Amino acid sequence: MNRITWLFVFSLFASSALACDSRAVFTATNGSGAKTGLFLSQDDFLASPDWDPAAGSPPLSIGSAISIAFEWAKRANEKYDGVVFAGLSLHEYSCRSGPTYWYYVVDFTPTFDGNEVFGARSWVAVLLDGSVIGPTEMQE
Repeated sequence: MNRITWLFVFSLFASSALACDSRAVFTATNGSGAKTGLFLSQDDFLASPDWDPAAGSPPLSIGSAISIAFEWAKRANEKYDGVVFAGLSLHEYSCRSGPTYWYYVVDFTPTFDGNEVFGARSWVAVLLDGSVIGPTEMQE
């Protein structure tokens, strides 16, 4: 009986650990069918500060999140002239049995010759510690 109990406890820990592996929190498919995802895992948030929305403003301001995202987007989209802001949202991330973390998603659109590039809109995650996680091409 003791072995069965330990096996059950071990399987619970193993399944909760698997639940926190990297997972796509956003996905998109372009016109040619290529998929892109924004993958996050609990490990990404290790340096991120705790924050409770009821306690006030996030530790990383909206303005700072946008600035950090734009610096990343300019480097990631060097073939374009620049990027323009398209939106920002604040999201919760948690695993089954773990703490709750928060992150921004900043949407932007690349520009070429002063015009927004249709269909090239993208996003990036900015964690509350200022780290950036960009989108990843997904394998079919």
